[in-house]
Amino acid sequence: MYILDKRTLIRCISFGAALIFALPFNFGRLTGISNWFSPFLMLSSVFVVKSFVIFNLIGLVVLLFTWFKTRWFCRYLCPVGLSLDIVRKCFQTKNNIPISKIPNINKWLAVISLGGAILGFSIFLFLDPIIIFNGFFVLLIPPFNSIVLLTLIAFPLLMITETVLPGLWCEKLCPTGGLQLSISELKNSIYRSSSKTTGNDLGRRLFLGGRMGLLAALVLPDFAKNKMVRAVRPPGSRGTNYFNALCIRCGSCIKVCPTQILEHETSPGISFLTPVIRFNSGYCLENCNSCGEVCPSGVITHFSIDQKKTFKIGYAIANLDSCLLMSQKDCAVCKHACHYGAIKIVEVDNNSIKMKPAFIDLNCIGCGACVIICPENCIKIQAI
Repeated sequence: MYILDKRTLIRCISFGAALIFALPFNFGRLTGISNWFSPFLMLSSVFVVKSFVIFNLIGLVVLLFTWFKTRWFCRYLCPVGLSLDIVRKCFQTKNNIPISKIPNINKWLAVISLGGAILGFSIFLFLDPIIIFNGFFVLLIPPFNSIVLLTLIAFPLLMITETVLPGLWCEKLCPTGGLQLSISELKNSIYRSSSKTTGNDLGRRLFLGGRMGLLAALVLPDFAKNKMVRAVRPPGSRGTNYFNALCIRCGSCIKVCPTQILEHETSPGISFLTPVIRFNSGYCLENCNSCGEVCPSGVITHFSIDQKKTFKIGYAIANLDSCLLMSQKDCAVCKHACHYGAIKIVEVDNNSIKMKPAFIDLNCIGCGACVIICPENCIKIQAI
């Protein structure tokens, strides 16, 4: 009887957990919990948001383990690493192309990305292996669109590449692995006097790579903003010029939304697969902050229920030609549905017989309660 060694057993358990939490199920605050194990994603989030939430402790603990054991995350927790190890063992032949002459850029990718994160733009965040693994299961989250099949490419492409260039991703490209190697270099430069060369290499990389990331953070957000699909975003979302770059398309916010109004953006472009609000099945509940609680990248702020009323996600507009009030019929359901006092019923041209709804933009946050309840579907939420 074959018995798994301790390390293999831990890797299998962590892979199974990552697989379960990647599936389109609502686990409450634990939805997408596997995202929080990535030290690269954790640091990117903390640098971007400039704050620390309780789940960031998971990534911090993993990072501390890395200090004592080189690439600890890769050895025990990475689902992509385990998958590629299996592929490599199954397809390793004498015809494989050696990768020894291919330069290591994983540490540079990590430093550049984290440098940019300081200014709110983590340029290579999408290369985190946890993000790649979860992206493979995005198509399971409704609504389904054929273009969502594009999300299947990254993970299978890595496995196909592994059959020809074994070790390329893990040893040369993965920024999460590069971060861990940089941590080991830092440890060696501190504790070993003979590591002067290593310390110089690390210092040069931090200096040059960090500035490259800072430059990217200054230039690329404007490009992202210009290509932005104008859409209603979840409450607490960061500005349009950062949203596309920070969102990791994990779908956790979509899974936990109680009214199922969050969907993936399926239009081709830079906003592809980011979460958007469509008021087809409900509205954004005034007592819900689930999307902020589960967002691992910081693109949706971790906010309280009290803070939610200060987050404007859009504003209501109406086609009065379809409004029942304008036809002198009794209706005021939109006013009664509004929890923010943003709608009042007023006279039309000082005519006490004809009335219409008036929206108070200062009070309206764009929750969509009026949209859902309007019997004539004449109200919509305009993105800010």
